[in-house]
Amino acid sequence: MAQKILGLDIGADSLKATVVEAKLRSVEIIQCVTQPVPSSEEIARLPRPDGFVPQEPAEDFPTESEDKTEESGESPDGGRDGEEPNTPPAFAYALDQLMKRPGLEFDDVVISMPGHWASSRVLDFPFSSRAKIVQALPIAIEDEVPFDLDDMLTAHQIYPQRKAGAKVLASLVKREDFRRYLHDVQRAGVDPKAAHLTTAALAVTVKNAMPERLGVFAVVDLGKTATNVVVFEGGRLVHTRSLPTGGEDVTARLAKSLGVPPDKAEQLKTQVGRIFAEGEDKPDDERLAKLADALVDAHRPLLGRLRQTVRGMEKDGGFAIDTVYTTGGGFRLPGLAEHVQGELGIAVEPLRAFHPDMPSLVENTAEKSGAFAVSLGLALADATSTRLRAPNFRTGEFAYHKVTQEVQGSLKGLAVMAGILLALFIVLVIQSRSVESTRAQAIDQQIRQIYLETFKQQPPGGGDVVAAFNSQVEQVKAKHQVLGFLGDGDLRALDVLKAMSDSVPKELVIDIKQFDLRQDFAKLEAVTDTYQTVNKIETELRRSPIFTSVNREDAKKTPDDKIRFKLTLRLVEDEKGKAGVATLFGAGGAKKDTVPMGGAGGGQ
Repeated sequence: MAQKILGLDIGADSLKATVVEAKLRSVEIIQCVTQPVPSSEEIARLPRPDGFVPQEPAEDFPTESEDKTEESGESPDGGRDGEEPNTPPAFAYALDQLMKRPGLEFDDVVISMPGHWASSRVLDFPFSSRAKIVQALPIAIEDEVPFDLDDMLTAHQIYPQRKAGAKVLASLVKREDFRRYLHDVQRAGVDPKAAHLTTAALAVTVKNAMPERLGVFAVVDLGKTATNVVVFEGGRLVHTRSLPTGGEDVTARLAKSLGVPPDKAEQLKTQVGRIFAEGEDKPDDERLAKLADALVDAHRPLLGRLRQTVRGMEKDGGFAIDTVYTTGGGFRLPGLAEHVQGELGIAVEPLRAFHPDMPSLVENTAEKSGAFAVSLGLALADATSTRLRAPNFRTGEFAYHKVTQEVQGSLKGLAVMAGILLALFIVLVIQSRSVESTRAQAIDQQIRQIYLETFKQQPPGGGDVVAAFNSQVEQVKAKHQVLGFLGDGDLRALDVLKAMSDSVPKELVIDIKQFDLRQDFAKLEAVTDTYQTVNKIETELRRSPIFTSVNREDAKKTPDDKIRFKLTLRLVEDEKGKAGVATLFGAGGAKKDTVPMGGAGGGQ
């Protein structure tokens, strides 16, 4: 079934949206649109986005905490310095207008996060096992950063190495910054499925645009507030960096150099500005010649940072970059690309972000495709056929909770209900075999109620409701094979849940708090008695051929001396790149001896 995904690049000047249609074996670019972010003068004339409802002032005096909030310049409702409570950020107005555009159709949204929001560290590990890396990562990060990890959200990306071990790029953003940002996006009418850093989205686009590109090359995206850099070697992503310097800083330096206001400097830069190459004749007009010299000086800090990044890659990683591909609004300045080439001593070319063989309803020129490089990467990152995965910050308390089920025909409603039944059924099975939980009775009552609503009859009063339910579900499965299948593969939800049930030893005691089954992974949150029990559960789950990896996200002691832990279980993929292989099980549910284990789409 085709899925339309909207990648939304939220920039300081404009929103760039790319809609792709992801099919079983292909992705087609459907639409690319731009929505300008209004100025403060324009905002004064626009209606407030629907989600930002003005609040009545409280009649009581502010509390002590509210007094402190006012002193700090932030409002408890997400306002910025100098803003009234509940004031929408400028991008919310643009997002509200974008969502009201006729003809913009999509199923899911993936948004960008400014790369310079993140504090990133490249960490070296002597091993390459993903499970070991995930387990060791919190300790490694804590040794590298000067702040409390409880206040941060983390995401990471593993870089394959030519030698033993692995390099991991760990990115951290302030939890409250992300909370406020996500809250503003949601109130403007969008509930994003995922949130990726702009650098990660750019890397996804590059990987899909130039999958066969050999050698070492960099892509530089010069935006208004930041400059994003990604480096590839032989098709492998080896480095990302977001420099907190962009076109806004260039304009500020230009304004200071010329002694004019920033808006005038921006106008000069974009309308008549040009950088002349060394040896090129400058114009007779002294004002234009002075402007060209001022532009060279205004770009000096940015070029210094780029040079430092390139030289650092050569010195620390042994990567000699042969070409720099440019994109972003900043490179629209005539002569800038040639100036960068001269300063770095590296060939510079414009990035063509759309692969020439990728089906597209959008004009595929370097200028057009480069403008949507980040939004395209966001959309591709959520497509099943993407060649590179991007770290997602919508996890844990910020996880995306929309329930999606792939169903067909007139039995769609029944299929959705039966999918819920499957999840409740397996949780009850797990609890009945290996869990001492006070929630078991509540789940049993839920099953009985859903049984009645779904099958229009009472479950057996004194009999085994689980067996009766299982019999009914098996009848639905036999008639409609689409029910419960995950992604584009042939792995059933029941297969995954059965594998979990079989993998948990009967003698271990756990209390399931949350179970979340997605297209290509599952998340489990539970409470048990000791860390040793957590280790045993991980060990047993790793033995199941259903899961390619079992990663522990967290394990902490609770006030009553229990251990609360979270696991992420990545589902197996077949040789065709589909999510799952139901052939793991025979007709009677027995596991087979051999399992195809090919990777999906060349994921990094």
